[in-house]
Amino acid sequence: MNWIYIVFTSIALVFSQSVTQQFDKFSSGMTNGNAATITALSGEKMLLKIEGSERSYSRSQASGVLSDFFKKHPAKSFKYSHKTESGQNAIAFGDYQSDERYKVTVQFVKVGSVFKLERLSIE
Repeated sequence: MNWIYIVFTSIALVFSQSVTQQFDKFSSGMTNGNAATITALSGEKMLLKIEGSERSYSRSQASGVLSDFFKKHPAKSFKYSHKTESGQNAIAFGDYQSDERYKVTVQFVKVGSVFKLERLSIE
């Protein structure tokens, strides 16, 4: 009976995607200025706020908006200043360095066993 519990727990751990992995993928996308890497973390829609303009976008629309941002403001670096997870939500704050410095806020929401990018703010 104990082995059944171990098997099911192991399967759940393999198939669940931790928020740490999502934060790492997001950081890689920001560091490399790769919009596709970032938007691949979202569901079908995400809330995107860039330099004061906020709107809900489909994944492909958000990718285009982020690509434009990265073309205008090429990445020099990205690092987190704070990360937190509370149940179904995870939020992180960071700094994106281009020619200017931008404050970044990213929010993930747990959908099933996977954390999906729900909101991204670059100010």
